[in-house]
Amino acid sequence: MAKQIAPARLAAKDLPLLQNEMCLWAQLDHPNCVKFFGVCFEPTEYYYLLCEFMPGGSLFDRHHALRAQSMRPAPPQTPQMLLEMRQIAEAMDHLHNKKILHRDLKSANVLLAEDGRLVVADFGLVRYCRECWRVEPQPTAPMMSDRATDRACLWPVAAQIRTRRLT
Repeated sequence: MAKQIAPARLAAKDLPLLQNEMCLWAQLDHPNCVKFFGVCFEPTEYYYLLCEFMPGGSLFDRHHALRAQSMRPAPPQTPQMLLEMRQIAEAMDHLHNKKILHRDLKSANVLLAEDGRLVVADFGLVRYCRECWRVEPQPTAPMMSDRATDRACLWPVAAQIRTRRLT
């Protein structure tokens, strides 16, 4: 699979963000993080970030489909819910051990692999953090970027897994 980027639409300030995404994403090697294979800078009108294909769509898509089938879909069994939450938590722990903050964890950024694994994706907002317990204000986005923020993002995803309700 590939993330398509139109270089003509990239502002000068966006290039370092793209380089940051590629550099930090390339450091990740975990079964619950989408694998980055490389980038293609062929002389076309697009750049392509090549990554692992996730045929199951996103967790958000899965919940949306379940809601469309039934007004009140049955919640998952506790063992299944805990397994899914553990997979997401292990991916986030892997990022944090590498001092990387995701900063955009949500059900739309959790994908389903063919073998049923949940895989964290979309590393466009990732940041390297030397001291991950410190809040680092971002000039372009008023977003806290510490480990607590990444951990706090697990709760809405957990609630969506448990209730199958969309936010």
